[in-house]
Amino acid sequence: SPVVQSEYREAHDGHSSAVRLNDVVFALHALVLTAFTLLQVAIFYDYPPLLGSDKVLRIAVVASLVTLAAGSAGSEITLAVSSQSAFSWLDYFMVLSEVKVVISLLKYMPQVWMNYRRKSTEGWAIENVLLDFTGGLLSVVQLVMDAGLSHDWGAITGNPAKFLLGNISMLF
Repeated sequence: SPVVQSEYREAHDGHSSAVRLNDVVFALHALVLTAFTLLQVAIFYDYPPLLGSDKVLRIAVVASLVTLAAGSAGSEITLAVSSQSAFSWLDYFMVLSEVKVVISLLKYMPQVWMNYRRKSTEGWAIENVLLDFTGGLLSVVQLVMDAGLSHDWGAITGNPAKFLLGNISMLF
């Protein structure tokens, strides 16, 4: 959005953001796939039938997601209708990107723990690891190349989520 781009330039000495069309398309692609996955979860909500403790966990997860969505929607509405807001759209998106980095880091932990505990990676598809690594590598390479071509190495720190997510994907 022009507003966010303007806020970015103000915050980064007039330099433009390193976010490109392919970054936006990738995010939209992820949104569609996540929505499809959530639709499947909703359709097959209680199949197979859940035990008592699993039902409590499922309800807690749904309640957390609803609370998160409501809080996010509230923040967006506040930003949209307020001319004098406590934070900018850029700040809002930076917070969302930080949340994404933390969630991505945490999502790898159960698999790492299980592999450590079993002292094995049996049953873990290497293809997914290679795809994650390749995607992370290409993402970081693109960010570094964009920064180099624009002679603005601050573009890397201006988009910390892309840099961190790429490195997390390669690390795990």
